[in-house]
Formats: sequence, structure tokens, C-alpha cells
Amino acid sequence: MAGWLAALRRSFKKSSELRRISKQIGGPPPQSPLDLLRGRQAEQEGLSKLWDMVEGDPDLGRILLAHGADRGRLNKLINQLRAVGAGQWTSGHYVPVSTFAFGPTLDYVLRRTSGADLSRNDFLDVAYTLVDYFEKGRTGLVD
Repeated sequence: MAGWLAALRRSFKKSSELRRISKQIGGPPPQSPLDLLRGRQAEQEGLSKLWDMVEGDPDLGRILLAHGADRGRLNKLINQLRAVGAGQWTSGHYVPVSTFAFGPTLDYVLRRTSGADLSRNDFLDVAYTLVDYFEKGRTGLVD
């Protein structure tokens, strides 16, 4: 019972942190130049927290290691997801952030984007699959 309760606490803590990070990175669009500056600073802080969380999770860390992924690649991927339309909220998830916070979606995005010459259409397919995954509340393997 104690193990189950500890796992529940970790899950709740991760969900709360993920929600805060998602709001930092996927907040409302800026309304002024000052908002833009503040938003970029908050986004950078949020990304740093996200990568700390991902790298600090033993399961996610193993996935990163298996794919040889570093923060540079993760930053590139999150920006690409946002650029092709996956920068949206659905079912309580900001898709670009949640993609990296869960093992199945992290493995999927790293596996599907490992090719040197991924076309825009291929990346659109990846983004669509991820939005659909979170929108439908799926769990487990992505494909």
C-alpha cells in the first residue's frame, strides 16, 4: 500500500509541475513588446524546468539515452511541433510539453524524427498523431 501511495504522490507532483511548465511555455500570446519580452523569458525558464524534469526522471532519461537525445535536439523538436500546429491545448495538455513528459510520447517523437531528412509532411504526421493521442486521452504506446 505504501508503494502505491508514493507512486500516486509522485504522479500528482509531476502533473502539478507539468501544468505550471505548460502554462509558462504555452501561455497566452503577447499583447505588447513588454509582454513579448516577459513571455520569452518565462518560456526559456519553462523549457529549462521541463528538460530538468525529463532528464531527472529515470524512465524518461533512459529513453533520451537510447535515442542519443540532448537538450539541443529537444529544443529543436519542441519548436518544430509548435511550428507545424501542435502548439495547442487539448484535454488539459499543452501538446508540445506533454509530448516530452511521458515515456510513450517521448519515445514516439524521438523515434519518428530520428531520420536525417524528415520532410515537413512527415513532421505534420507526427504532430497530428500527438495531438490526437492527447485529445483522445490515450495511454500506452503511440502509433
